[in-house]
Amino acid sequence: MAVTIDNNAVSDLSIYPNPHRVKTFQVQISNKVTGTYTLQMISNSGQQLYKQTTSYNGGTTTYNVQLNNRLASGLYFIEAIAADGL
Repeated sequence: MAVTIDNNAVSDLSIYPNPHRVKTFQVQISNKVTGTYTLQMISNSGQQLYKQTTSYNGGTTTYNVQLNNRLASGLYFIEAIAADGL
């Protein structure tokens, strides 16, 4: 499974372990502007598989993501989008 980081969203983003292998994984945001962010996972076909709005207070913060089902092999996009859309 490929994980793509959209530079128009949050560039200081880490995802581990590979979401294809487990139903729970972590998304880590580092050194961005504080505020509200939406974490989302989208399939290659455009289906939204996960969405969570959360507050980011600066520094390095890790968010746990729990999926309802394991993912099939494929290409998925994980984004952390600031409330202002950047």
